[in-house]
Amino acid sequence: IAIDWLPSGLEYLGNSAFCTSMGDIDNVMTRTTLTFNTIPNSLGYIGDYGCYRNRSLTSFNYPNVTEIGSNAFCGCTNISQVVIGDNTTTIGEYAFHSCHQLTSVIMPDSIIEIREGAFSGCSNLASITIPEGVTTIGERAFEDCRNLTTINLSNGVVNICNKAFNGCRNLVSIVGGSSLKSIGNSAFEECESLSSFDISDNVEFIGDGAFYGCYSLGVIIPKKLVSIGRNAFYKCWLESIIIPKSLTNID
Repeated sequence: IAIDWLPSGLEYLGNSAFCTSMGDIDNVMTRTTLTFNTIPNSLGYIGDYGCYRNRSLTSFNYPNVTEIGSNAFCGCTNISQVVIGDNTTTIGEYAFHSCHQLTSVIMPDSIIEIREGAFSGCSNLASITIPEGVTTIGERAFEDCRNLTTINLSNGVVNICNKAFNGCRNLVSIVGGSSLKSIGNSAFEECESLSSFDISDNVEFIGDGAFYGCYSLGVIIPKKLVSIGRNAFYKCWLESIIIPKSLTNID
């Protein structure tokens, strides 16, 4: 199916509107191949599963979208570029999960939420810059992005949730993050190439297995750290450790 035209004033793309495969879910557009020739700039909302597994889409650039729903572009395996407009505030759960051809994501500072699994399994994504408006990176947000090499954390990021970057095996460096306070369980587990991460002195909590299997990482314990979880630095490269006076718990 080729869609040559959508109304110029279209603001809302509902749940599963152009989904192409939802198993047994009866959907008007199920199991079709869609080609969008004209997407109006007026589009303001893309609902849950809006374009789920739509393999004809090759890019995302809708400047007036304010929210991208959960699984909206999950499994759109031919999307290679995502440019998120300045009006967008939320990227939903698993919104771009398993977009295997995705190599570039540009996010504006208007983004305040990157929810669970938003870019997980994007195996060709090479680098990511977290916008200033984001305070929390959701669970599994970038899990198994196996070609990710660089993360640029804004100074707005306070929390990195559980498994946020788990399995990013080619991740080499993490830059920024001076306001970071909490690193969740398994946040960087099996990031075996990670060698450069100056953990902010503001970090108070490092969860279970946070850096488990980060063989290349030399660690300096933050000065304000209160708690280190079980196996937090298991298999890391450690020559010496200075335990700060603030530390009250080591599992």
